Amino acid sequence: MPPSLLQTFYKEISSTFNKTNEQNFSSTVEINAGHPIFHGHFKQVPITPGVCIIQMIKEIVSEKLQIDLFLEEGNNIKFLAMVNPLETPKLTIQFQLTQVENGLVCVASCSTDTAVCVKFKGKFKVVKTGNSYV
Repeated sequence: MPPSLLQTFYKEISSTFNKTNEQNFSSTVEINAGHPIFHGHFKQVPITPGVCIIQMIKEIVSEKLQIDLFLEEGNNIKFLAMVNPLETPKLTIQFQLTQVENGLVCVASCSTDTAVCVKFKGKFKVVKTGNSYV
């Protein structure tokens, strides 16, 4: 699998994922407020970049299903609240996955204890290696 933000930018601290129901699960992650990305985005009042939240969604799905994914389409992405890791380092991400030809559709909702921060719907393409899927 390609390099990830996992372990440097965030870590997963719990998950409801299991093989009997791979389509619906949640993961709780903790964002590293000391990560260098926040020095430029922004040191005094760090704001988690939306692209990093989308990358976390992709990485968690990839890791759970043990497949390499590429975001092919993000047809409905809404950033509803800022995520400041100094104030709310823990996020819960709810996943709903639907298999489609050569990939999957992911609907995800990312929230803190008090607010929904991101709503995401997109299609991930399964990346092939050689003649087989990763």
